[in-house]
Amino acid sequence: MASATKFFYDAEFIGACVSRILSNPFWMEKNGEIEELNDKSVEVFFSHTLPACGFHNILMDKGTVAIQVRENLVREVNIKNIREFVQYVLSRLPGGPAIIDRMVQKFNKFLDQKIITTLRVLDDYQPLKDRRKVAYRFYQNGAVLIRADSNEVELVDYKDLDGFVYLSQIIDRDFNPSLLSCDEGELLKDNTDRNGFEFLKWMQNLCKDRLTDGSWEFDSKKFRSMFSSYGYLLHQYWNDYKCVIFVDADMESGKANGRTGKSVVLNDSLAAALNTCVVDAKTISKKSSSSSSKDFAFTFVDQSTQHICFDDACEDFAFDSLFSIITGDLTVNPKFGKMSKFSKKEKPKMSISSNHPIIGDGPSYIDRQHIVEVGEFYRFHKMELGKTPDKFHGGWLFDEDWGSRNWEEFDALCVYALRFYLQNGLVGGGYSEKYSLNKLHSAVGSADLCSALYRLIKQNSGTGEFLYQKTVDGMSEEHRSRSVSAYIEENVPGEEFTPNQIKTALRLVANHYGFRVKGLVEQDRIQRRFGEGAGKAVNAYLVADSNNPFPQVKEEVEVDAEPLDLVAVGDSLDKEPVQDDAFEYFKHLAKS
Repeated sequence: MASATKFFYDAEFIGACVSRILSNPFWMEKNGEIEELNDKSVEVFFSHTLPACGFHNILMDKGTVAIQVRENLVREVNIKNIREFVQYVLSRLPGGPAIIDRMVQKFNKFLDQKIITTLRVLDDYQPLKDRRKVAYRFYQNGAVLIRADSNEVELVDYKDLDGFVYLSQIIDRDFNPSLLSCDEGELLKDNTDRNGFEFLKWMQNLCKDRLTDGSWEFDSKKFRSMFSSYGYLLHQYWNDYKCVIFVDADMESGKANGRTGKSVVLNDSLAAALNTCVVDAKTISKKSSSSSSKDFAFTFVDQSTQHICFDDACEDFAFDSLFSIITGDLTVNPKFGKMSKFSKKEKPKMSISSNHPIIGDGPSYIDRQHIVEVGEFYRFHKMELGKTPDKFHGGWLFDEDWGSRNWEEFDALCVYALRFYLQNGLVGGGYSEKYSLNKLHSAVGSADLCSALYRLIKQNSGTGEFLYQKTVDGMSEEHRSRSVSAYIEENVPGEEFTPNQIKTALRLVANHYGFRVKGLVEQDRIQRRFGEGAGKAVNAYLVADSNNPFPQVKEEVEVDAEPLDLVAVGDSLDKEPVQDDAFEYFKHLAKS
């Protein structure tokens, strides 16, 4: 990003400041000597000298902000910045050191901290903002203007803009409009065998699937989803209140394979395209989640931040802690420094990279996520064939050895992605069948347990026979064969599960595969008794396919000469508290 020192201290701007100051000096000379500064000097210093150097106050959401501005390019300043700049400019004047000496003698009037509050206010001066169908990219040679209703882009001089741009958001490169000649249809095809546009090829390699014959097939549908999400992150306006989530397509429950290239997109590339703050996502877990930890996660976010990347999310990443931030305002109260506030449409965009599925189901989760599944192309070639990514691209992307042509092509691709998003919106991004299954495995904690429960549920769907939570005395062998705990013990050896874990897993597996189960929620509770007398009560479940009504329960079979009694729904015998996150969502599904 552009350097404030380089921009505000260059000879052209310093010369212009000197000329403006001399047009109405705040000091008087007599016989070649600088006279003592008086109240008139103070008034001219604040009304003319400081504005001549570009210092003003502006009104923002977080209150009054002191800035220095040059041709609509702005940096936020503090008293130290002002003192240093004024001293530097005055030292270029004839008699400048004497002027500075006189100011120091009246330090409280000219250089005290309170001068920040006396800077003249620029009325109706606001940062240039992206809008629903308009986006800007900021480069050294101008602002690139992209519109949804046009395939043409404009390169606009900053002084002609209707608003200011933070200097920290200026990319320290020139933009090359001549590289915007590629047709969108060609761009969306597999370009990995062509020369140039290495980052485009990187993203397209992430969208390849390995076939059974060992070849790699480009999935244009996946790429459209990834490309639109990239444009969405670049667009500094929240058309869609979603967080972009990059996950491994071939993830396995309990394993963090990684090394697929997700971070090159969400971290490296976007740090080169936006003012990006990277947050260690491991600090936002279900175990450690709290309001204070969430606030401190944004310690390094400031008013010029454009993108927040939650890097390498843990297996129990607390996505629900971001609910209000994704759909509402973002207030950052750092450990040190001034609080920042962003409105819901202008806060930084957010992304997550994860080797695990994001835990949590229901509309509140689904509607806030845009899922991008990343293939194993780079990991396979590196780990299995010993071919590192640089061999595909003639070097490492975003490295110090990347040439100017590489950067120009990357910047052009950013504009292509922005235009694609503005014209098409977010494409895809829902849960694929494979991702949904991975979420199920992760939520249950065992792929083997999921498979075993699916087989048990399928075998008993529509039969009219009850499944039982566990075996109890008085059960026949036929009843014992439908004991869930006994079935799990036999089919998932070496793993132990609590009754609540099994109950939760049964509910989640049934829901995932479209079965309806009576008896799993408190309002629908069923218990059966076995044995002589009052017998022993056990929770019972009745399974039906979601497309068919529940079958009639088969006639009762006598055990030990005593009829099997159906305990009323809600009976308090052997009740277990429901303690899993899926409970509320399952009730929602059952009602629908």
